[in-house]
Amino acid sequence: MNTVNNLTPADFTNTSAEDIPKFVPQLVVEIPDEDGSPLGFVAIDRVVRDRCSGGIRMTGDVSRAEVSGLANSMSWKFAFMNIPTGGAKSGIICSPETGDEEKQRRLAIFGKKAGPILRNLYTTGGDIGVGPPELKIVKRAAGLSTHERPGTWRSGYFTAFGVYTTITAWLRATGRQDAAPTAIIEGYGSVGQPLARLLHADGVTIVGVSTIKGGLFNESGIDLDALEDAKDKHGDDCVLNFSDATRISPADLLQQKTTVLVPGARPWSIHRNNAGN
Repeated sequence: MNTVNNLTPADFTNTSAEDIPKFVPQLVVEIPDEDGSPLGFVAIDRVVRDRCSGGIRMTGDVSRAEVSGLANSMSWKFAFMNIPTGGAKSGIICSPETGDEEKQRRLAIFGKKAGPILRNLYTTGGDIGVGPPELKIVKRAAGLSTHERPGTWRSGYFTAFGVYTTITAWLRATGRQDAAPTAIIEGYGSVGQPLARLLHADGVTIVGVSTIKGGLFNESGIDLDALEDAKDKHGDDCVLNFSDATRISPADLLQQKTTVLVPGARPWSIHRNNAGN
């Protein structure tokens, strides 16, 4: 049994010690690099019918606390959807600016050392920084099949659909559906991009989005066709190559006026210092 109670504010962004949630997963494993330094973490919140599941994210500052909290969220998600599996999550410490050779090395070592857990207990998938190519490296190193089942990489759409359903139900229940609702989406990626489309089709104007590279805000609404073109060409740099909106920091974007705010990127971006706004 491992806990995450010995945390510091450095584990979070703009968060004080008293804000840090206390999660007690069944197991947290630190995966070491070849030199013994921390390479990443595997957190298993709980095991249901001998299985647990949750994606791998790869960022420069992913922490034990972050993956533990996300693993807990996965348990709640599976329970809500009546899917008989427990929640888990993994993180590999590697910044987006890292070169391809070093990135592949870290992915392979993580897969090899986490292999016994991945082969016997934990079904994983993609997340921030980990797409199909990266996941194949991890699975190959872990001794797992790299064959993709049809529809596997549409999982972001299904997550987006769940968020969309919740938002639109709330808009109808509160009478805001017919009052020109707007939305800001933190995290314009595999979930945020289809979510923007779903909301737009339902009459919600998308006034702000962000990626790891920055944010965009336009109180009159962002042209999603143009933004999707920029996303296809530039990836997360789309926010740096889009002229029909004001550039804004992700932190400031969260505090702009909107009907709906979707905190869809890193955890705990809403905290005591900005919640009031």
